[in-house]
Amino acid sequence: MADPVFIAVDDGVAGADLVRCLARHGLAAGLVRAGGRWQVEVDSLGEDPRSFFADLGVALAAWSGPGGHHGGRISRRPAA
Repeated sequence: MADPVFIAVDDGVAGADLVRCLARHGLAAGLVRAGGRWQVEVDSLGEDPRSFFADLGVALAAWSGPGGHHGGRISRRPAA
């Protein structure tokens, strides 16, 4: 099982959009606020880390779209 991944988003609307996109790709995620910033926490739910990160990459590519208008810093720890 991989540790959760935290993805910084600009605001709650972008975060909710990302959570929905991740769900469409079979990934469990939730919108959280930490350190005064919005983040999406993605949980692996016991997946093999290699497939988890591959699935996450596909979902993030779909969310960001061809123009890459979305984006956020990805980390293994919540914002401080």
